[in-house]
Amino acid sequence: RNAIARCPFPAEGPLAPRDRPLGVVLAATDPLALDLAAVGLMGFDWMKLPKLARAMQDEGLRITAVRSPNDVEVKRITRPGGTPHACTLAELGGETPFLAHPGWQGHVELEEPSRAI
Repeated sequence: RNAIARCPFPAEGPLAPRDRPLGVVLAATDPLALDLAAVGLMGFDWMKLPKLARAMQDEGLRITAVRSPNDVEVKRITRPGGTPHACTLAELGGETPFLAHPGWQGHVELEEPSRAI
């Protein structure tokens, strides 16, 4: 079975997203860590998303321990019953990036698809 990810920047706007099968399930104890993983899977650049970048810099009330993408520990299971192994956020990247909403196109994509997070 494949998990279905709903892209927050879909082609038809946030109220009419197009599902895209990725075959992944994301879970985290830190909301920013989860967002960074999701953005990486979609092929978008977290540095171009002010909400993510500012959340790591905020000195006020903190809901996250993440100060840098390097703080995120990723465990990946590649087959049913498999053993989790560590990987980087950059290694989570999908083969084909998501299509950004027309108003966001050219603003959120990675400039170099192989660029590490």
